[in-house]
Amino acid sequence: MKKLVVLALAFLLCLPFVSYAESIGGAENQYFQKGDWEVGFHGSYNNLNVKVEDESEKINFLYLDGAVSYFLTNNFSIGVNTSWLYLPEVEDIEAYAIGLEGNARYHFQMNRRFIPYIGAHVGGFFVNAEVKGESESEDANSYGFHAGFKIPINDNVYFDTQLKWTDYKLPWDETDLKTTRVLLGLSIKF
Repeated sequence: MKKLVVLALAFLLCLPFVSYAESIGGAENQYFQKGDWEVGFHGSYNNLNVKVEDESEKINFLYLDGAVSYFLTNNFSIGVNTSWLYLPEVEDIEAYAIGLEGNARYHFQMNRRFIPYIGAHVGGFFVNAEVKGESESEDANSYGFHAGFKIPINDNVYFDTQLKWTDYKLPWDETDLKTTRVLLGLSIKF
């Protein structure tokens, strides 16, 4: 909950800079324009805290996603991404999740060489988990916040890095899953 409050406050603190960013980032300085599409692929290998009953563990995991977004304005995009998360077997826990998330992002386009952004995401997942020898498959929900930056390589391809925090609402009462991950990827706009 503390992370959620901190991320929400950080988002609110950034809002006064939105009009400033738009005023100095004229059309000639903006990498993205209204009507642009972007397609991207991201991945990470991070750790997460898994709480089962009253015990908490840090576990390494692999995360991959593919995303498609559409720019409603020069700075605001909405999109969808498919996600795959895999937790290798550690301490009697092995799981994977496949999901679909919707996202919204605001891009601060002050120049064409470095484009920071903030956003939020919500989604649904199919989770298959084996915890302490018992295997269960269920649907789960998720929500979270993310922030990152894009560095254009040329007019259509850019490097994208992102810090993404997600809270997975799992159907099992005794299991709580929250992730913070750093994603690296490449994206294409058209």
